[in-house]
Amino acid sequence: MITMPSVLTLRDVNIHPRRVTLLPGQIVIPEKEIYYIQKKLTELQYEMEIRKEEDDIKELMLTQSQETIFILAKEHKQLKQMLSKRIQNKIKEVFVQFFCTKHGHPFKRLSNLGNDS
Repeated sequence: MITMPSVLTLRDVNIHPRRVTLLPGQIVIPEKEIYYIQKKLTELQYEMEIRKEEDDIKELMLTQSQETIFILAKEHKQLKQMLSKRIQNKIKEVFVQFFCTKHGHPFKRLSNLGNDS
């Protein structure tokens, strides 16, 4: 007796009609059906490849988005630091202007202290 795979075609059965014994779980499929099944399998494999490519594209876009977010966050931090420095410089400038106009130039006052004695 010949042990056959779990799927047999009618041709397999016709070639060895007396020597083929179907075991539990084995089935006989007409060759037309095999062609149809192979065609469907090919279509499904193609769909799976397309979905994998779509997933790869989504992953790439996500990675690029994350990189963009990282770059923008870094630029935001730099701009914030620059703005903070500008604000500090502006505050110093306003303070110096206010101090000089209200109390005279600070260096003149210090030099006058030495002359008073």
